[in-house]
Amino acid sequence: MDRRQFLIGAAAAAPLVSRSAARAADAGAQDAELKTLLDGFWSADLDASPQMATERGLDVGARAGQRAKLDDLSRAGREAWIAARRERLAALARIAPERLSPAARVDHEVTTYTYRRIVDGGSKYDFGEGPTGFRFAPYSPYVVSQLTGAYQSVPDFLSSRHPIQTADDAEACLTRLQAYATTLDANTAALSIDAAKGVLAPDFALDAALAQLRRQRAPAAADASVTRSIAARAAKAG
Repeated sequence: MDRRQFLIGAAAAAPLVSRSAARAADAGAQDAELKTLLDGFWSADLDASPQMATERGLDVGARAGQRAKLDDLSRAGREAWIAARRERLAALARIAPERLSPAARVDHEVTTYTYRRIVDGGSKYDFGEGPTGFRFAPYSPYVVSQLTGAYQSVPDFLSSRHPIQTADDAEACLTRLQAYATTLDANTAALSIDAAKGVLAPDFALDAALAQLRRQRAPAAADASVTRSIAARAAKAG
């Protein structure tokens, strides 16, 4: 190819290269906008779920106060959780997927799909357990059963997920144990709302739940499994 032909070909290709570079720059800006949005969602999720912050080992530093709190299991908490996902869908809709890089487009589509399931399901079925049991979709239909309910999830969390390595950890666990009563009340209120609508677990599930509740209530407070767990781990930590 002589010099003249090369220059002609280069001149013809220049607009294509320019457009490609512009698209890449636009995708980069859109990717950054999506990342900022998703990071904000994650931070808000941690704000709303102290227990998840503990499970992820993120209840430290500025979030240290979360180690002494439990999640909101009230019906209002569930409704707020769904409403927040509705707002997030609107924010995601303002970002055009076709202007994202392939990897960011997948993030956008997966997040949109997840939140859409939560909003559609949570709105259509206005009963059942909230986000602590099923954070990604409120489809557990029963607030209390042999598998659902604060009566089993909170003691399990305090016994197996809350770390006790320092005196502050132990005090935070005791504060959470005190908050357990409030959580049970919120769970009971949500159960009453659903029961008034005729939504209750089947009899075999309720029988199993009642048996578990009776076993939990039977021992003296000092002999309860969650109490023994806290005491044993505190002693081990000195």
